[in-house]
Amino acid sequence: MDRGVVVRRAVATVGVALLVVEAPLVFSSGLVMPLWAVVLLGAIWLAALVLSIRWFVSRPVVVPLLPLVVVAAWFVMVTVGEQLLGWQA
Repeated sequence: MDRGVVVRRAVATVGVALLVVEAPLVFSSGLVMPLWAVVLLGAIWLAALVLSIRWFVSRPVVVPLLPLVVVAAWFVMVTVGEQLLGWQA
């Protein structure tokens, strides 16, 4: 196997692993967010996971960006919910 292919697959594997590590963060957010927000965030996480699996071979360099998108969405939802909607733990 070509060294470049191995590196690209390793990069994609790190991206998928980071998404799996983020799952508890996303699904335990019900302590701060209402159910509808957790469901929305869970859908974003699931879409990122599906995309990472689909892009594992075709776009492996993009896969590590998906966990960043999920963390950014989580941060924005928690911050906006706290500031504008009055969510509290």
